[in-house]
Amino acid sequence: MEASKKVVRNRQVGFALLFLCAFSTYLNVGLIAVGLLNISDLVWVPSEVLGAIALVTGLAGGFYLSRRSVNLHLPAMA
Repeated sequence: MEASKKVVRNRQVGFALLFLCAFSTYLNVGLIAVGLLNISDLVWVPSEVLGAIALVTGLAGGFYLSRRSVNLHLPAMA
């Protein structure tokens, strides 16, 4: 029971990080490419930095989700 709660929590954290990456990428690439929104008017951070944040957040979320899922499922299967 305790292990399943950890799996659910780890998945929620991983998916939250992936959602943050997707949202950052949407703002950074989608809206700027279409020209609907200039992100520099809303945030005092260059778009290159926002892109790097989106990339790092996505990689961290994917890594966290994959490592935690694998580590917690293997003992239960054995």
